Amino acid sequence: MALKHMAASYLGKLQESDYGISAVASGAVNYFLDSFFQKSDERARARPEVRMGPADPITHVKEQWLECDLHTCVTLNRTYPAVFRDLNAWAIAKLFSGPDAQYEVIPFLDTYEFKDMVKGAYAFRIQSEQMAVAPGRQATLPVYGCLFVRHTGTGAKLFVTIDLCHESMACVVTVMSRPDLQASVEGFFSDLQSSIAANDIYFRHCLSYVRGKLDFFSVTPTLWDSIILKDHIKSVIRQNTVGVLENMKALAGLGMCPNQNVILISPPGMAKTTIFRAVSGEVDGEITRIWCTGKSIDSSRDVTSLFEAARGLAPCIVIIEDMDLFGRDRSSGMYGSDPHVLNEFLACLDGAQENAGVVVMASTNDIDSMDEALVNRPGRFDVKVELPFPDAQDRSDMLKKFLIQYHSVVDSSVSQDTWSTLIHMTEGLTGAYVKLLAKSAVIAAASDGRTSPDGSSCVLSADHLNAAADHVMKNYRIGQRAKKHHSAKPETVAD
Repeated sequence: MALKHMAASYLGKLQESDYGISAVASGAVNYFLDSFFQKSDERARARPEVRMGPADPITHVKEQWLECDLHTCVTLNRTYPAVFRDLNAWAIAKLFSGPDAQYEVIPFLDTYEFKDMVKGAYAFRIQSEQMAVAPGRQATLPVYGCLFVRHTGTGAKLFVTIDLCHESMACVVTVMSRPDLQASVEGFFSDLQSSIAANDIYFRHCLSYVRGKLDFFSVTPTLWDSIILKDHIKSVIRQNTVGVLENMKALAGLGMCPNQNVILISPPGMAKTTIFRAVSGEVDGEITRIWCTGKSIDSSRDVTSLFEAARGLAPCIVIIEDMDLFGRDRSSGMYGSDPHVLNEFLACLDGAQENAGVVVMASTNDIDSMDEALVNRPGRFDVKVELPFPDAQDRSDMLKKFLIQYHSVVDSSVSQDTWSTLIHMTEGLTGAYVKLLAKSAVIAAASDGRTSPDGSSCVLSADHLNAAADHVMKNYRIGQRAKKHHSAKPETVAD
């Protein structure tokens, strides 16, 4: 417009007489200029206004959703144990889905004016993973991202950030709202806690624990009656494991923390794992069981997470096989004697935090190598059960049981004297060797064609049993030589 006025003012000074131009030519020039600038003004008015995008679109989109400046927002954080990562993800998903959903996720970015500026922004990517939510069942659940959330009842708008990634030391949930909606933020965390309790996927299940992660676990069903063990030993184990948890309220009423730590001590092959299975099976569907081994624990953080899980799922039985791998004497310098892992384990067993409703069952093949603070101090493993070698009657019962298990019977060549000789030969052997004897005899009989036509049974002779016994004793002697070799102490050379 200014250019038009300048040109018109300039052309207005032109006089036909001064320049010898006609009035028609002067008028045409003036008409052209007027038309040109008029069209320019019309195009300028018709052109849509161009708005500059925000300098920080991520902050801007939050402010648009919450309808307030970000620096005035209410922000609350909550952390949850990383070991319950799958449970937390399932509980969060349940807040937004199902008939009892209290919140809805709004696709606000689809309507955001500058959505092209935040497309692909890492903060707004919803990352999901396949997680086990029940035995044999998986679901795709969110583990990281930001959600635009609205309460279905009050309409309160919240901005929720979740970080349940494995790399995190804890599961973190952050909720933002307008200053006048702080009660809605607190209500969200209260609803989340209720969802965790109502949708506890782990409670009363059998679980495995490996390096900070819980998973569903299947254990071979085992009955106490199937274990060849003296009744008084079974009674001690049951009384200090299942019995403690069955009488939790009574013990707590007497002023006692209802917990117990039991360790089974024996050489390999003495049914320690079978005893664990019997305890686990007795409380199946009633009490949570967490199985792990010494090699499942690499760091002190793994120990902390294990006991966090046990306390959170109480009443709970924690079963630790082969505790030798991290419970060795710290002064020995042997493999597995990581002082940080063992120190944390000692603190969790009998430290500042009570393990109410938690029973720890552990096993070791070599009690002599264990750290003294672990096995020789009250409050750690107060119940030490040393499993004895099976006597003659036990070995006889075991051999009969294993032959029945393999659908096998003996023929008339196996006299009472033959049977007694077999049992005498196995003196000093563990139940595992007795099972090997039965297995070897059945394999030999099957090779000789002593199975029934339909393969459902097998008949053993005295020769099969005697040959199997020789095979077992040979294996035993070789094993004893290897044991002596590995347990030999290095010679000390004097200066």
